[in-house]
Amino acid sequence: MAGRSLRNRNAFAPVYDPDCYLCPGNKRANGDINPDYESTYVFTNDFSALLEEVPIINFDKKNLLVSKSEKGICRVVNFSPRHDLTLAEMNENDIEK
Repeated sequence: MAGRSLRNRNAFAPVYDPDCYLCPGNKRANGDINPDYESTYVFTNDFSALLEEVPIINFDKKNLLVSKSEKGICRVVNFSPRHDLTLAEMNENDIEK
């Protein structure tokens, strides 16, 4: 059986994508506009799995079904403003910024 060669998915990706929620200066899903960041940019996820404010709920059905509410913050980390660049392709100095 011969091996298979796969193309890098980013080989034809643009440096900037005007339709990408993560690119600098673009509108995100919640309507906020990303700043024109030049290095690492971090923001609270528009669709967080956890929320900072939640009612305290505990449910225990005879130890068979147990659940409780949790609160927290989900953050998105963009290590580069470049749409075509993956973390694995970046040098350590740029990642540490």
